[in-house]
Amino acid sequence: MDTSTVVNEQTGQEQVWNTQPIKEFLIEYDTKVTEDDYGTTMTNWTGLVRPTGGYTDQDTMTGSVPKPSVDKSGSYDSTAKTITWTVKVNNSRGQDLSGLTLNDTLTADEKSSVDQINFANAVITDASGSTVTGLTANGSSLSFPKTDGVKYNSTSYTITYVQELAADGDKGETFTNDIKLENSKTVLSEDSDKVHIPQEFEAEKSYTLTSDGAIVYTIRLVNEYGSEIGHSSVNDKLTFSGLAGHGLSIDDFDVTVSNGTKVSSAAELEDNETSGLLYYQTHDTSTLDTTFYINEDSTDHEYVITYTIKPKNGDIRLLEGLGLRNSAEWSKWPDHPVGTDKTIEKPTDLSEKTGSVNEKANTATWTFTIYNNNGLDLSTYKGTDGSNTVKVVEDTDFGK
Repeated sequence: MDTSTVVNEQTGQEQVWNTQPIKEFLIEYDTKVTEDDYGTTMTNWTGLVRPTGGYTDQDTMTGSVPKPSVDKSGSYDSTAKTITWTVKVNNSRGQDLSGLTLNDTLTADEKSSVDQINFANAVITDASGSTVTGLTANGSSLSFPKTDGVKYNSTSYTITYVQELAADGDKGETFTNDIKLENSKTVLSEDSDKVHIPQEFEAEKSYTLTSDGAIVYTIRLVNEYGSEIGHSSVNDKLTFSGLAGHGLSIDDFDVTVSNGTKVSSAAELEDNETSGLLYYQTHDTSTLDTTFYINEDSTDHEYVITYTIKPKNGDIRLLEGLGLRNSAEWSKWPDHPVGTDKTIEKPTDLSEKTGSVNEKANTATWTFTIYNNNGLDLSTYKGTDGSNTVKVVEDTDFGK
């Protein structure tokens, strides 16, 4: 090989150079990356140095160092009264996780403090499902230690641990569990999940307006743990606003309870041989009071009460502009009324009217749009077809 020795003007050092021409050559080298470099951006600069100093060419490359991530999920076991929390560490590049730490934080909506997770009782597996040992648990922190000859480079790790609930099962509580994967400098990844512990008893109320003008209310009683809910009651109050403006009262509406038997006095609710759902109603000109009574033993996990209100003469225009305030309270879940407020909008809002003249036919065509906000059947409205947005065309003959 032909070589020569030159002195670098910048460093003053002698350097041996190959003087034989080479068309191209490849230089490969590795840069050591530690766990504190995960997720960072690295810049590499290379310059081609002249024998006498200076650069004939240079190039720069920038790249990001990949980093592992975490997912958190939780599931509630109503029988065991526990929450199982699962953390998955995603490490698709097979990086060594030594030196990284998982930090867990548990909070509760209704409690000022809550016992934190203890990783000492966690079960840890790798991507193959094999149990992993050697991690360092310190309360709610779990670390991948730096140990000579050991690498934590599985493509994933799953950490599972169980949270014991209070003696009453923490009914109605919502727990939030946050997890962070950190190195000594920063948080590499974080995730969170919430688990709600149902109340023993809860109630829900929903409202539907059908196309033929029927107002349907549904009361859903939730019996999460299958307790006895028979011989309990629901007090329901429905108040109309705007009836007087229509010259109407409650008497102008039919009320139908789809799954109940009506009684003539409140005393008959609990002193009645008829089993099933009983109800008693009273009203003034604008408010309907209904007491529903479950006159039977029941441990059903869900009990549904449905009733419908509809104008007696079938004229849905009587509903226009009415306000409905509804509230229901279950004796098994006192001080938790549920309900809805709703105003039935008029379907007769019109767009700007447009017209065109056909001189040859001696007619004018006028077009406007009715916006049917509630999706009611507008067949009682002249010139409509019952769709949600109805175009109405009127032809006017000027005569000859």
